[in-house]
Amino acid sequence: MTIDIEHVHGGWSVYGNDGGKIGTVYEAGPDYILIDRGLLGTKHLHVPVSAIEKIESERVYLNVPEYGIDELGWDERLKPWL
Repeated sequence: MTIDIEHVHGGWSVYGNDGGKIGTVYEAGPDYILIDRGLLGTKHLHVPVSAIEKIESERVYLNVPEYGIDELGWDERLKPWL
């Protein structure tokens, strides 16, 4: 299945495949979504489009669980801009 993130917008909710809320979309690029995670968006994740399972009803669902998302290293790509 091909995921088209062209219509994903900031403010949409992001969930893991275990149903846990991961955060909120900050922006979407051609091959990633940037997610605000944590209290007041204090942590950001640069999620590759390959991790998106589906998009529906202003929600993005990932193919990974919420409980292990912090160990995937998706915050590493952002460090030069933080």
